[in-house]
Amino acid sequence: DRILITHHKEVVAFSSTGHKGVHIGLRAQERVVDSLTASRVALVVTNQRALGFSSITNQWTVTKIDVGEQIRDMEAKGFVASVDTNFRALGFGGRQGAWKEYRYRFR
Repeated sequence: DRILITHHKEVVAFSSTGHKGVHIGLRAQERVVDSLTASRVALVVTNQRALGFSSITNQWTVTKIDVGEQIRDMEAKGFVASVDTNFRALGFGGRQGAWKEYRYRFR
């Protein structure tokens, strides 16, 4: 349903609902660590942020990666993407285009 392209200082996602590419710029010193796609979401993790794209809302939603936070695992399936770090679990819901987080009590 969509394709994800990373080029120099921006990331572009395409969705059949939006009929055009939706880009998000990368900041100074920001680099892409990893990316995944599923049927309705795209997930890009950089050294500074987690970027979630919803093909339903046709927009990017961003959450910050904290200093010292290390990515342990990422997954994307259907309408959902997740990022597991040493500090917290992040979930991106493609239907709403929103991030949720759960901070681990014990590290």
